[in-house]
Amino acid sequence: MFCEAPLGIAFVLDEFNVSYARFAELSAPLAVHFTVVEKYYRKRSLSGLQAHTEWHQAELRAGTMDVRWNFVQLAVLARLRRTDTTSGRHPCVMAAGWRVPLCLSSSVRGLT
Repeated sequence: MFCEAPLGIAFVLDEFNVSYARFAELSAPLAVHFTVVEKYYRKRSLSGLQAHTEWHQAELRAGTMDVRWNFVQLAVLARLRRTDTTSGRHPCVMAAGWRVPLCLSSSVRGLT
């Protein structure tokens, strides 16, 4: 499990905000601190989360990112993809008016 998210779901990126404080060097390590700041539940099941990340290099903050994901069952996502063949919009956008059509499946290795 990734952040206590159930298996067999897609992470649908709802919103994110990135702020850069300085350039990061490709030749030096970059540490990422990931913190879940809010969890959303529907019928006692985790349905989304909000997180804050900070990127540090040489003990200096290189940037931050705030992100919010909603979770969609893979079967529901597949049904939305089949039914949305004419609008040209991604099914995740169709589902709830989400602005950014990015989905990550929790079945991808490394996320489970």
